[in-house]
Formats: sequence, C-alpha cells, structure tokens
Amino acid sequence: MLATRAAADSDPCEFRIARQSLAQALMVFSEQSRRVVTASSTLLSGKTAAAIDGRMAPEDALAKLLQGSGLTFVKGPGGDLTIVAVQVTR
Repeated sequence: MLATRAAADSDPCEFRIARQSLAQALMVFSEQSRRVVTASSTLLSGKTAAAIDGRMAPEDALAKLLQGSGLTFVKGPGGDLTIVAVQVTR
C-alpha cells in the first residue's frame, strides 16, 4: 500500500496558479494537488509566488512556487508537506 501511495503522490497534476501572495498560492496548490501543506504565517508574510501553469509532479510545482523565497519544504511520513526556511550552512 505504501508503494501505491508514493506513486500516487508523485503522479503529475495539472496546475494553474496565478502570480499572487505565497500564502494564497499555497492554498491553491493544496486544492489542485490534493496535498496537505502547512506553513507558519510568519514565514510567508510579504512573499509572492510566481505563476505556474502546466502538468507536473506536485513536488516540482511546489519547488517552483517557493523558488527565490528563501523557503523549501519537507515531506512528512504521511505525505504532508511543511514549508520551512532554507538552512544556510557555513
């Protein structure tokens, strides 16, 4: 059952997300991908997501939405996605 779930999680979806606040874009992403996404409002404040339009794997779409924001995501054991700040290594 886990293999089936993993394959379904990476199946391409059709995304049509306009350029908008990152918080709003993540809500639209969640609706279109049927994935749970959590994020602190503090992390998202003042950030804008670029538009994405096309068929792609949900994780690829999310990476495009987060590009240039200083944020990334981690995938939980149940497939939920959590938005986190990029950790800078020194």
